[in-house]
Amino acid sequence: MYRLCSAPTVGGQVNALLTHTVFGVPLGGSLATAGGVTAGLLPVALVYCALFALLAGVAWWSSRLTRRTLPEETPALAARLAPLLPYATLVVAAFVPLAAGVHLLVSTAWSTLERTAFAARPVRPASS
Repeated sequence: MYRLCSAPTVGGQVNALLTHTVFGVPLGGSLATAGGVTAGLLPVALVYCALFALLAGVAWWSSRLTRRTLPEETPALAARLAPLLPYATLVVAAFVPLAAGVHLLVSTAWSTLERTAFAARPVRPASS
């Protein structure tokens, strides 16, 4: 996914994804390279603040779900670290292209929604 969001050409053709923007912020740029954006700093700040706020919300939701569904026999160190891992998406999103950050948001939200749905279902004992 990173390669798709950062390569100037795909299959010998210009990467059309990189020609699009979100409120003037190019999908091929990242927060780390936002200095070269011609849209101005306000759109960049708004787009990335919105992305990070949504990612933080999904990370919080995923973290709570992880705490709730960890087996009791989980080692103490893993039980402390596992709920913190969803917040790594915020760090990653600062360095990958905006398109990859949006993909990260959507895929993380979707997988957390799936985990929530499946965690709510009671497990049926196997019939003999």
